[in-house]
Amino acid sequence: MANEMTSTSLASIINAEAIMEARLAFQQDVNLATRVRMADLTGVATKAASFPVFTAASVSKTAEATDQTTNTTCDPSDVVLTVARRVVKLLPTDLGIASAQENMSVRLGQAIGAARAKQVDTDILGVMTTNYTYAVGATNSTDISVANILSALLTLEIAEANRNLILALHPNQWNHLRGDLVLTSATSTATERGTDRSAQGQGVLTSGMLYIPLFGAQVLVTPRVGTGTDTNDIYKGALFNAESLGYAIKNVSAELGLPDIEVQRDASLGAAEYVHNYYDSCGILRATGVVLVKSKTY
Repeated sequence: MANEMTSTSLASIINAEAIMEARLAFQQDVNLATRVRMADLTGVATKAASFPVFTAASVSKTAEATDQTTNTTCDPSDVVLTVARRVVKLLPTDLGIASAQENMSVRLGQAIGAARAKQVDTDILGVMTTNYTYAVGATNSTDISVANILSALLTLEIAEANRNLILALHPNQWNHLRGDLVLTSATSTATERGTDRSAQGQGVLTSGMLYIPLFGAQVLVTPRVGTGTDTNDIYKGALFNAESLGYAIKNVSAELGLPDIEVQRDASLGAAEYVHNYYDSCGILRATGVVLVKSKTY
C-alpha cells in the first residue's frame, strides 16, 4: 500500500505542534526574561555566564599642560551565573488522549510553555534573599503604602539607579497600594468620591490594575513574587532597575539536535511522556539597583 501516513509521521506532527504551542505560551506569559540583562550560552562551550559590573570612573582635576599620571578607577566585578537543569514532564495516558475532545498536543504544549514562564518569573523575582542592600516596608501587619514606594524610589535616585524601573508586587501587596490610589467610600465626602484624580488613580478605579508607570516604574502585579523570612514571614516585592538583575540561559536541546519537547512511549504503562528540559539561572548583579519592598503575608 502506498501513500499511507504512518504512526511515526503522525507522532512527529503532533510533537511539532506541541512545541510550537509551548513556545507561544511561554512568550505570551513570561514577564522578565527579556527585561533583565540576559546571557544566551547556546552554542558556547560553557555552562557559566559572566556578567561584568563596572564601578563608576572618577574625574581628576588637573592643571593645564600637566600630565595626568594616575588612572581613574573603573574596575569591574564579575558576577557568574551557572545554568542548571529544569524539567517539565507530563504523562497523558492512551485512554486520556483517546477520550479527549480537544487537540491534546495543543493543550499539552500550552501547559508546558505556561509552566516554564511561571517558573522563570518566579526564579527571577526570588533572587531577593540576603544579597540585597536596601529595603522598605515592615515585617509586622503594617500595610505597604505609596510612602514606601516613594522611599524606595528615593533610595534608587540616590544610588543613580532610577531608570528602567520595574515595581513587582504580590497581589496582596498591590491591594493595599491600590487602596491608597482609590479611597473607600468611608473617606469620601457627601458630594464626591475620594478617588485620586491622577491618571494612575483613575486607571486603577476603572480597571483595578495599572497600565501606565507609577513613579517611573512599570507595575508588575503577580503571585510569582515570592515569600521569605525576616523577623516574620514576608512577601518579597521589589522596586528595581531591570539591568541590576541577570538571567542566563543555555538551549542544550538545540546544541544536541534534540526537539524542545521529547515524546517517549511507555507501552507497559499505556502512556506517553512529554518531557521538556531547559537550563537557566538568575541572580542580582548590582545590589544598589534593587530595593526590597517587604510586608507581612496577609
